[in-house]
Amino acid sequence: MHINAVLDLDVVALEEDDSVTVMLEFAAPEQVQDAERSPHTAVIVLDRSGSMAGERLASAKGALTSLIDRLDDSDHFGLVVFDDEAQVAVPTNTVDALGRPAVKHVIAAIGPGGTTDLSSGYLRGLQEVRRVGTAGTLLVLSDGHANTGITDPSVFRQMAAGAAAEAITTSSVGIGLDYDDLILSEMAIGGTGNHSFAEEADSAAAAVAGEIAGLLSKTVQAGSLLIKPTQ
Repeated sequence: MHINAVLDLDVVALEEDDSVTVMLEFAAPEQVQDAERSPHTAVIVLDRSGSMAGERLASAKGALTSLIDRLDDSDHFGLVVFDDEAQVAVPTNTVDALGRPAVKHVIAAIGPGGTTDLSSGYLRGLQEVRRVGTAGTLLVLSDGHANTGITDPSVFRQMAAGAAAEAITTSSVGIGLDYDDLILSEMAIGGTGNHSFAEEADSAAAAVAGEIAGLLSKTVQAGSLLIKPTQ
């Protein structure tokens, strides 16, 4: 980026206080549309408890199927499902190594289970990201109705903050009209991620795509500039 500074005065008096206006001109480099991006790790934690049965689970599964088509072959993908216990449905690996058809088959076969131990799913998801040994994103899809395991929203926030210190971002998508947003929003706040809501299949797919879209960007979208005057 090229920066040019232009003053409104050519000469400034040294004997007394004066004010000067500075105009800054920024010339950003041309965006390279086909620039390669670094591979990213995305681990999904999917709630398959009894309260997710029906349209909620179907919407979440449809969103994940759409996500698989958006990832590059070199991206890492993993899937953890949970009800009263957590299971690794898709061990985290590159999309190329996993195979898109195989992952979609696993997603399609996921059915509803029992009670909701959100903490077990979240902690198992963190293990999957850490196992790969890279920075990544953990995305939780749930109705938030945790009724076993850890249920204190502040504890979820603390766990997510600890993961954020390891460059693991936590985002969440609440599924269904009456989802419990407290735990899910606290996770996102602590994990420096985003929290969004999805009522049905189309909005669920859009919410998941929105959370991952920034990670799949091929160029830097924003930056910051600190200007510090000197005496």
